[in-house]
Amino acid sequence: MAKIIGLTGGIGSGKTSIMKHIETLGYKVYYADDAGKKVMQQKEIIEQIVSLLGKDVLDENQDLNRKAIAEIVFSNPEKLKALNEIVHPAVAKDFDNFLKDLKENELVIKESAILFESKANENCDLVILITAPEDIRIQRVMARDNSSFEEVKKRINNQMSDLIKEKKSDYVINNLTLSDSFKEIAKILKKNKTFCC
Repeated sequence: MAKIIGLTGGIGSGKTSIMKHIETLGYKVYYADDAGKKVMQQKEIIEQIVSLLGKDVLDENQDLNRKAIAEIVFSNPEKLKALNEIVHPAVAKDFDNFLKDLKENELVIKESAILFESKANENCDLVILITAPEDIRIQRVMARDNSSFEEVKKRINNQMSDLIKEKKSDYVINNLTLSDSFKEIAKILKKNKTFCC
């Protein structure tokens, strides 16, 4: 069985930049958020989402319009919960398939923005939380996505707070500068390395 390290953080925390760095170090990585996008291209998943949210979430090519979905679910917690109940099991199945190709005791880092919300942390050997002050996170996302302050704030408010995540995590990295965060993550991985690379 592979050793699984969960890596999570709210929007704008910088977790994806840290994951990309981990990947350059030669570790096996799994991006649950990317897997979510991939499973949302499956015909049966599209049908379930359209049934839940309506045909307005489809674009002209009959593919899911992620922006239209976000506008609905981030202002409707019940719809967000129902959407997650469609997508999470499909991502969990995809991750199980990913693990089949790994060696015994191999270390894999699994990135997920909603690691705790999806209860995926229960299958991790340990969890690393990436945090940053909220004002910095908002600035990062506004610059990255060309989003408004209100849009980013709404998304943050729909995520579990860092205070709750900190209590559930084994390590917390306050990501103010990537160079410092890269040093911290390298120490954590070295300490918890089984075999890699």
